[in-house]
Amino acid sequence: MPASVVFAQACAHNHPGSEKDAADVEHWLQAASILAGKDAVALGLLTAEGKLVAPIGAEGFLVHLGDHDWVLSGFAAARCVAYLRDYAKRSFGTLPEARFNALRNYVGSRVSYMRLYQAIAQGGADALVASVVKA
Repeated sequence: MPASVVFAQACAHNHPGSEKDAADVEHWLQAASILAGKDAVALGLLTAEGKLVAPIGAEGFLVHLGDHDWVLSGFAAARCVAYLRDYAKRSFGTLPEARFNALRNYVGSRVSYMRLYQAIAQGGADALVASVVKA
């Protein structure tokens, strides 16, 4: 892979915007190079001192920002599970946890929680059921 792609992927969980944060990316690139049996310096990923090669492109920052979907997706999943638990209780009574988890996993495999949450945000709890039925 091109060094720019490797660098961008290394920035998924942290960005090189400060010395401390850049050190994380440098360590991940060093570890990845060792595991891959490659020379990070020869690939143009790091300097001989183990620092990121300047100038640092925007790609790593963009990948890092793109990896932040958890801010919304985690929130959306928790809300969807709560709505689904309420729906299941109204429709089937209190389910044993294993049965509810099977339902939750089935629904989540058919329709993403992001999509379900958008439906809930626009149409309330009934929209969750309608979205699942359509899937």
